[in-house]
Amino acid sequence: MQLLTPALEDLLEDLEELDRLLHPIRAGDGAVRAEDLLLQKSRLAEIYDLVDELIAGIRSVDIGCRRYRDRFARLPAGCLCTGKDGVILEANRAAGTLFGRAPGLMQGTPLDAYLNQESIPAFRSAVAALSRGEEVPVQEFSLTRFDGTPIPAAVAVSTSYDPGSGAPELLWVFWDVSGKRRRE
Repeated sequence: MQLLTPALEDLLEDLEELDRLLHPIRAGDGAVRAEDLLLQKSRLAEIYDLVDELIAGIRSVDIGCRRYRDRFARLPAGCLCTGKDGVILEANRAAGTLFGRAPGLMQGTPLDAYLNQESIPAFRSAVAALSRGEEVPVQEFSLTRFDGTPIPAAVAVSTSYDPGSGAPELLWVFWDVSGKRRRE
């Protein structure tokens, strides 16, 4: 949507200029030359063309947004997005299943509320490393489901940035490894 912002600002300026030029016509201030009317009609047609292009661009962005939102929601691995403070901003369906709580209800809760006490130092270390710009290797955390059941999970985390504010966000991906442990 940011790419559309300059086009929208240009369109607004064109509309304001057109309004300024048409004001004497609307107010009945003097005679209007036919050339002026034709010029304004031509500018108005250009503005309509710009509006059509912008609408097409907005539809394209909307389709892309819905596509990636759907992909995030349907990923088979549990995905969470947190602020740098570790508070959950967004969770997908698989995360809801893994943690035993509806994704919408996880929003606004700290991620460490779903960690066993022994995993909290590693969690905090990962958050600190990411804030220093370091990469964090995949590691194993002991999670606590909403019903209190412990579950081992492999965890990968990376930093992304909110497209609107530029604020850093952490993208966490969890895999249940309890089946792997049973086989060992």
